[in-house]
Amino acid sequence: MNKRPHTKPQLPEILADLARIATEDLGLRPMLQRVAEALAHFFQWEFVALASVNHDTRRFVCEALATTLPTDVQVGYSREFGSGVVGEVAVTGRPVLVSDARQHANFVHTLPGGLSELCPDPASWQVIAVLNLESTRIGTFDDSLDLLRTISEQIAGAIAAARRVEELTRRAELLEAVAEFTRQAMESDDLDALLAFVLRSLSTRFQTVESTVLLEGDLVGHLEVMAHLGASPHVTYRGKQWPISEGVVGRCFREGLPILIEDITRKPPMFR
Repeated sequence: MNKRPHTKPQLPEILADLARIATEDLGLRPMLQRVAEALAHFFQWEFVALASVNHDTRRFVCEALATTLPTDVQVGYSREFGSGVVGEVAVTGRPVLVSDARQHANFVHTLPGGLSELCPDPASWQVIAVLNLESTRIGTFDDSLDLLRTISEQIAGAIAAARRVEELTRRAELLEAVAEFTRQAMESDDLDALLAFVLRSLSTRFQTVESTVLLEGDLVGHLEVMAHLGASPHVTYRGKQWPISEGVVGRCFREGLPILIEDITRKPPMFR
């Protein structure tokens, strides 16, 4: 990082730097981290964070952070919608400017001594991410809303580009995996060896901790375990019978549709 400027940065200079970051070969989170550091560098702000917004779980997650002060926030920090200024913006889609935290009932003190905060208008982001600024001084961001709206537009474009790259990369990896599975299936005449190869490949590619292949067997109303990789507390072994009336596996078979459970600790009905 270059030495901090002594003069107030100009908008074209800031936008040019953000555009340069967006064109670098970075994943989404590393790119957002560079953006947060660049904004903190340009404006000498004490706290700059970027949070992603998940409307399915109704939570926001800190994806990038640049701060010179101790804080309860770190990358991965998460709270529910409606909680704090970021939570307000995630729900309403409108900017929130807090000139004096002592006058804002929903201000969450994650930055000791924090007195002002700004989350600019995320409308162009479709509320998929929120820029959050905090300061230990009153009124730090009172004249920055219009400027930050323009900067947010630039960040929105960078986020969209990074997500497109990640999606293309993900699809390429999936196609590569499918091609490899197809090749193995055509060359192998040993089903057990083929299924073991598939589970090992999935474990390596997706860092799975538990993988099982079940096929419809001779016992009516049951699936039969044909291959397993992991350390299941149920001791999933080859030949074990799984009732199609139980769990996610049973529901998936009955409905013939994929099922994604993002957080099994929330105990969806199919786990009970």
